[in-house]
Amino acid sequence: MHHTTSFGEPRIVCSDRKKQTDDNLTSYVVWSAAFVALSGFWPYGFSIGAINSGYEVITESFRETYQERLGTNVSDELVNGVYVASSGIYPLGGIVGSLIVRTVVCKFGRLRGLLLGHVATVFFSVILGVSKISGFPELIIFGRFGIGVTSGLVSTGISVMYIAEISPKRYRGALGGLESVAIAIAMVAGDALGLPQALGSSVLWPLLLSLTGVFSLIFILVYWKLPDSPRELYIDEGRKDEAEELLRKLRGTGDVCDAVLELEEETNFSALSKRTLTQVLLSKSLRPSLIAAVVLSSAYQLTGVSGVSTNLGRIFSKSGLSDYDTRLATIAVFSSMILVRAAMIYFVEKCGRKPLLVICYGAQTVFLELLAISMEVQDEANVASYVSIVASAGYMIGFSIGAGPVTLILVAEIFDQSCRPAALSIATAIYWLGFLITTVVTPYMLEGLGGYTFVPYSVISFLTLLFVIYKVPETKNKTFKEIQLLFQRRFDDLPANSLRQSSFIIHFD
Repeated sequence: MHHTTSFGEPRIVCSDRKKQTDDNLTSYVVWSAAFVALSGFWPYGFSIGAINSGYEVITESFRETYQERLGTNVSDELVNGVYVASSGIYPLGGIVGSLIVRTVVCKFGRLRGLLLGHVATVFFSVILGVSKISGFPELIIFGRFGIGVTSGLVSTGISVMYIAEISPKRYRGALGGLESVAIAIAMVAGDALGLPQALGSSVLWPLLLSLTGVFSLIFILVYWKLPDSPRELYIDEGRKDEAEELLRKLRGTGDVCDAVLELEEETNFSALSKRTLTQVLLSKSLRPSLIAAVVLSSAYQLTGVSGVSTNLGRIFSKSGLSDYDTRLATIAVFSSMILVRAAMIYFVEKCGRKPLLVICYGAQTVFLELLAISMEVQDEANVASYVSIVASAGYMIGFSIGAGPVTLILVAEIFDQSCRPAALSIATAIYWLGFLITTVVTPYMLEGLGGYTFVPYSVISFLTLLFVIYKVPETKNKTFKEIQLLFQRRFDDLPANSLRQSSFIIHFD
């Protein structure tokens, strides 16, 4: 028996008995999502860990090179200026990379776009590796900018989109959480390998920086084993038979009726042509989703995560730890983030997205205030130094509970196929802009304001908490179309029955 959609077109009808048989989680999907997450987010996390852990040996190498080149002693201002430029240029590249996500995806597709980005990552990693032997430390600035571009394109852009599109909706949040775990693993690896006993020596630090591209090289070798996005095949390219066959492999079942119905419904619901950045920005129907994406993407950074993580060593040093203990404490905090984020892979589907975001921003608000107070009074009370360490760790763990594993996958979920590339470009550009601001501004704020640095971050965290409570609906186990309508209801008071009317109609024959 056939029924018609709300658009008046015939469609296949599934029985209740067969419903959800095509929402299985297979090893093929898990392997593909995990590998794309690790290879995609390794450059992002490793770049942060390696450049921070190698600060002393890199700046000393800069000094030696410029003194040899100029034939005279050079000032600390010049050396630090080159280092700040090489550090700050990275998120600037991320902004550029984010803005070309739509162009690359529309021209090359998801998988080939990832391949292009990883080839570029290997190239720029080689540039970083030869920066010392070439005698041109400026190559680090060029290489870091390039890695920033590929991170904006691959890490926070296409990888997020790809994982969301190959995952069954029941496990989309869990598999999306792999991205957060990958970042934490890469950050710990960068910090650990940057120890003087490892690659953080005056001789080996170029090798440390070149390892940014190690997983990109592996991706290039095994790229051909990864599946295409079935949504791309079905909706964008109209290759419906191939998409259905791929869905059978991804879901491990011959019955993919529900998944095909979802794709057909979304094909009818969305514009068939890809929307441009301007069209997404000006669309009234997309405004609720876009507001939520921009708020959550900016809050990810503007609540201070990059400022705290990149200055964690300085915070611990001010708390009285020795340099060596500071490095170990930093690695310990980042390692605990791996465990928390791995646990969130389970809880993001068990509890949903919204509760984890509420817990996250609530915890961040409290710990940031605690960090501000403890840093201001640590000269008067010895115990305040330990409170600063606990507050820093608590803040990072709170971030790992919600914003870390949820934000990027939630942003990918709240847009349909026609506007997802453009919307992700906009949201992740905001994300990288926040990264740039907090990375550059936080060190100066710490010098001038001390503990009060964290008060503005705490206020932003509290305001984000209110936004999540009142404006962000739960998206767990929802189709992309249902999620978009949920956001319209939250912002525009859309009638409650509109969601029911738009949902798939499942009947017995």
